[in-house]
Amino acid sequence: MKLLRLSLLFLLVSLPVFGQSFVPTHHESTIKKVLLAPFKEVGRTAVDMVTFRDKPFAIAAWAYVGAYTADMVSTHTAFSRCLGCVEGGLFARNSRSSGQVTAAWGGVAIANLTVAHLWKREAPTSIKWAWPAGLAFLGTEHALFAYHNFGYSSLRPGQPCPANFTVADGGSCTF
Repeated sequence: MKLLRLSLLFLLVSLPVFGQSFVPTHHESTIKKVLLAPFKEVGRTAVDMVTFRDKPFAIAAWAYVGAYTADMVSTHTAFSRCLGCVEGGLFARNSRSSGQVTAAWGGVAIANLTVAHLWKREAPTSIKWAWPAGLAFLGTEHALFAYHNFGYSSLRPGQPCPANFTVADGGSCTF
């Protein structure tokens, strides 16, 4: 009986030591890291835009967001004035849904901002200077389309649609 008690005592005392090798460790899995990386980078980009930690990036990013917003507002305005016009752009071709156009281009805007932010932080020094290229190119495009869309208000009946719109029935813009 004494041997049984000693064996049981030894087992109970040594159980935590043996159990340490079987306790699962809470390492973050590689798959989880890879899947969450874009969301973490989007978060870092948003924080840097709001806090102005990196002033050149924040100014360029907010200018880009302004051009995107002007394009989306002008698209909505043009849709309300031209009953036959549909989107002629890359993502929402032949759509009259302002929400669909805004969501599609919003995704592109977020991706563009995130890539520019990541490039500015992580690119090799020899090519780090090129980080604003995507913001400048797409920002200029958004500003140009906003200009054309807002210029639509001065059109007379029978004139062609703005550059980024097409008419669904093949006729001219009507308002």
